[in-house]
Amino acid sequence: MLCVIPAKAYVPGVGIEVTLNVTVKFKHVQPCPYSDWEILTENPVNVKVVSESETKLTDAFTAVKQYTVKILYSF
Repeated sequence: MLCVIPAKAYVPGVGIEVTLNVTVKFKHVQPCPYSDWEILTENPVNVKVVSESETKLTDAFTAVKQYTVKILYSF
């Protein structure tokens, strides 16, 4: 399992929807014979996922997924 934690992300304010683009670059050609990988997120309690796209391979080495999230409140 690979876990990536961004250092920081900034949004203009509470209640605003923002789009997050996740890009994964693989070392080996995809889909590999036993491919079972997924792009998943864990969100803080103040973040709501409004929508998410299907994960797509854009080429043999790259997968992308898009999330729209809303910040519910600030700490």
